[in-house]
Amino acid sequence: MYRRFVIGDIHGCIRTLEELLFGQLKADEKDLLFFVGDYIDRGPGSLQVISLLTGLKHKGFNIFPVRGNHEQMLLDYFYKGDENWLSNGYKPTIRSFGCNSPVDFEPANIRIFDQLKHYYITDGFIITHAGLNTKCDKPFDDLHSMLWSRGNEVDKSKTGGRKVISGHTPHSLNEIISSLNKDKIQIDCGCVYKGRYQGVGYLCALDLDTMEFYPQENIDL
Repeated sequence: MYRRFVIGDIHGCIRTLEELLFGQLKADEKDLLFFVGDYIDRGPGSLQVISLLTGLKHKGFNIFPVRGNHEQMLLDYFYKGDENWLSNGYKPTIRSFGCNSPVDFEPANIRIFDQLKHYYITDGFIITHAGLNTKCDKPFDDLHSMLWSRGNEVDKSKTGGRKVISGHTPHSLNEIISSLNKDKIQIDCGCVYKGRYQGVGYLCALDLDTMEFYPQENIDL
């Protein structure tokens, strides 16, 4: 019998991710592991996070990663010359890839992020990075909102009755637990912000079938 987990924004916190996956969840090849994006930037181990997830997929794990706004900023920098990425925690990422500056980035590394989907649909849930714009007629065409939205409203007539699960905006543990009964479930507990803001500093996972919630305190910082 497989389990289904959704895991929040990692931001390069590799040791915390490993402890959550294998210490708390005891994840194995039968489980379905969904990730809400923002694997890179700010934290110390962006390359290690990407390598772990890629390696698990090659071993037969069921890995379903969506694209976060930080992955999009990286892509926009390389493909469009948009420098927004350079103001949002990029330096630890390039260091983890062994680069002195973004221009040293290998094209193969960039293509990894270009392959990420914007959302996944499951029984009962829609998983995306930031949310879903259900105010428009075709919410699945609004990719920008999936990466950047801060709104919490969900019109379930546009989602097939499904709840939306997202990260992107850090929330306290209490706020996340409170959201479990709402139409939009928040899963980002500001893992990389440990010690900077009250109530955050955890990488969180949610069991989609039991709705059991697993917070893992950051052990990278």
